[in-house]
Amino acid sequence: MEKYRMTTVGALLKALCADLRQPFAADDAWCMYTAGTDAFAPETPCYPSDYPDFGDGGLVHLPPDAVRQGMTAYLADELLCDVVSEMLDRNNNAGPEALTAALNYYLEHDALPPQQGKTLHQLDQILQGYQWGRGFQVPRGILAEPACDLSLALELFYRAGGYDYLKEERRALNSEALVFLSTLYAQITAGKYQRSMRHYAIPLTNIQRYKLERHQVPAVFLTDL
Repeated sequence: MEKYRMTTVGALLKALCADLRQPFAADDAWCMYTAGTDAFAPETPCYPSDYPDFGDGGLVHLPPDAVRQGMTAYLADELLCDVVSEMLDRNNNAGPEALTAALNYYLEHDALPPQQGKTLHQLDQILQGYQWGRGFQVPRGILAEPACDLSLALELFYRAGGYDYLKEERRALNSEALVFLSTLYAQITAGKYQRSMRHYAIPLTNIQRYKLERHQVPAVFLTDL
């Protein structure tokens, strides 16, 4: 990513697409600086520069060159790369408008916009091919789809570390996984997801089920579908 020059949010995200298509992307940390935190348009001015300095007491010192451009807010390259990478998985030709809209949605909902029109079978294929080291944006997107059923929700729960969550050994979970599982646990127990014809065998032994029953874990987490 070329730094130290004014550009627009749409142009920066599109340039980032080109960077991520390269087999060996440059390992050069940077941030996108903007003049505010309102929703972005593709034409919103921005300025890519170095990371800010983090002083004592939580003070953040923006790079002087970004301040001279009137910039007051920033987003880290890691977040931008995550959003753009997931959008490229959906549409390799995503344009500035779609990329900017996805970034705005992610900043508001902490998830990418749901992919409209996906069937349960398509969601299943996305889940089976997903690499969990890439975070929770795609799992959240699956859960947001109208076609997502109880079996998929339970499979997502257990794949994300649900057994550790249920047996209250949560130190094994990182903070992002813990937030994801807490939210999904509440949604499942509230009946948000309905049963369908898709089958799912809960990945627990009889002893594990018995122990969780003793801890009064709801039956929905212990019952094969």
